[in-house]
Amino acid sequence: MEPMTGRRRAVLSVTLAPALAAMFAAPASAAPTWLAPFDVAPADLAVEQVAASFGPSGSVVFAWGTTGGDGISAIAQARRAPGGGPAGAPALASGASEPVLAAGADGTTYAAWSFNDPNRPGEDGIVVARLNPDGSVGAQQVVSGGDDASTPALSVAPDGTLGVAWLASSEEDTGLVRAAIGTFGAFVVRSVSTGDNNASEPAADFDDGGTLHVAWSRLDSDDEGRIKVATVTKAGGPMRQSELWAIDVRSGHRVRLDASAPPHRQRNRPHLPSHHP
Repeated sequence: MEPMTGRRRAVLSVTLAPALAAMFAAPASAAPTWLAPFDVAPADLAVEQVAASFGPSGSVVFAWGTTGGDGISAIAQARRAPGGGPAGAPALASGASEPVLAAGADGTTYAAWSFNDPNRPGEDGIVVARLNPDGSVGAQQVVSGGDDASTPALSVAPDGTLGVAWLASSEEDTGLVRAAIGTFGAFVVRSVSTGDNNASEPAADFDDGGTLHVAWSRLDSDDEGRIKVATVTKAGGPMRQSELWAIDVRSGHRVRLDASAPPHRQRNRPHLPSHHP
């Protein structure tokens, strides 16, 4: 084992498409084999928040939070072409952190991140961007308005529509999940976790029909964790918190939430896999 040097290195284990195909075609008795991990970037004392997006034929885009030579947080990136090795790419942003990546059906890579808003000291915003093949930013837009925003989540619909979710914090230290859906210059923003003042950790994903699903965690008045989900149409509304499920952290059971019923009448069910968001 290598001695600890205090340095951190961005490392990712990648299995390319041909290897995946061979693995799934192999007999059930054959054990899957991971390819050897490789270094994405030189040693970096401040690597954190690593994101990756896998494109056609095994191409990969990497992004991670780091600290620039001026001591300011920044987002670095690297790329690996099909069959090639990692190559450097322009830094995505300075004064920024929490990068997330997503690939469109046509192979276009999109990114979102939080940034320190110079017009609002101490508060952050969320940017979404379309990246060019060389890693430069082709288009970008602030989608979080005046929110003190963090923890972005990003997804791309089959038709290229973008969905971005984030956590909006307040001076009272409460959290509201909000989401933007649309394209550059035409985003619609909606509050998602309505009724929850302590939401956090949003996740977002489009289904094949172009509907955006946003999930988040929250703590209720009894300090029990719950996961909730809502759906947003491509037009940005109407937003509906469809069938909501919570996980009882003590019993491990899934609880179906019925807003019309008092808590003691809500039904407990075993936590079983579901084919529906």
